[in-house]
Amino acid sequence: MKTPRIICLTLFSFISCICWGQDIKQLNQRADDLLEKEEFKKAHEVIMEAIEKQQPPQDPLDFAETLYYLGKYYYEAGQYNLAEDALSTSLEIREGLTGTSTSEYVESLYLMGTIYADKEMFQEAKNIFAYIIPLYEKIAGKNSTGYIKSLCQTGKLYVYQGDLSKGKELLNEAIRLEASLSKKDIKLSIALLRETATYFLFLNNLIESQNYLNKALELASKHFGKESIEYTRCSLTFSTIYLNQGHYEPATDILLNSLEIYDKRGVGAHADILGIFTNLGVMYTMIGDYEYALPYLSDHLSTIEKELGKKQLLPTFDKCFIRLLSQTRLL
Repeated sequence: MKTPRIICLTLFSFISCICWGQDIKQLNQRADDLLEKEEFKKAHEVIMEAIEKQQPPQDPLDFAETLYYLGKYYYEAGQYNLAEDALSTSLEIREGLTGTSTSEYVESLYLMGTIYADKEMFQEAKNIFAYIIPLYEKIAGKNSTGYIKSLCQTGKLYVYQGDLSKGKELLNEAIRLEASLSKKDIKLSIALLRETATYFLFLNNLIESQNYLNKALELASKHFGKESIEYTRCSLTFSTIYLNQGHYEPATDILLNSLEIYDKRGVGAHADILGIFTNLGVMYTMIGDYEYALPYLSDHLSTIEKELGKKQLLPTFDKCFIRLLSQTRLL
């Protein structure tokens, strides 16, 4: 029979474990809230506090959740290699303990697919989304945010690879399902509008592209503000339209303002930043201002290559850089 002292110590240890677990869960929830609010620096501080308190980890699933948020932070900060490392470890822990058919596992895998898409590893990204779409359907049904956003991402990939018919088919299906949701996910609504605008941009239907972008900008401005990443990503697509129309001044304003917003948010070599540098370089090259084009096409390239892990990231960039080299001796 246990003595009262042993019983008290056992009870104390049990209560301590419960309190510790609640503390970690609160930190994870806090990190999630800050990431949603795009307060990335604060989110990183909270995540690192959670990691420090879990050395060594007492609950592997709590630790996997913290690693997921770390991966999400690194993704938003443009540190793709670190994001992949954190997510890979999180996925490994979850697969070993709860299998691959949980919403947490699938959500982590979705983020990995998004990273591959940003790195233009299109086939790898499509493989991931093809794998998780049936899992989302099994876990939450077709009328779920996870299922719909995976369709949206897959449609986007087909559009970027030039299969516009398949891309539009998937985007239309995602839009149809999203319209039936009783509770709207605003970020999903914005993404669908933005990717549909991109589809029309690929068709060179600038008017229809602008119509969808205006709707996306209105939603982003209303729910997140004009200095949010959501709003900025829509604006960047608008800058591409302006470039195609030869309206360089408004395009420049958008691109430079976007750089400033990303800098305030603590975002580094994200694929969005690559797009800004590329568009600025393209624009200055097109109008013959090679001295302005050079920093955007050269100075920042090594950092971006390091994070994205590819040397030839965009055909547009390659063509523009070749044109620059052929017309100036600045390098």
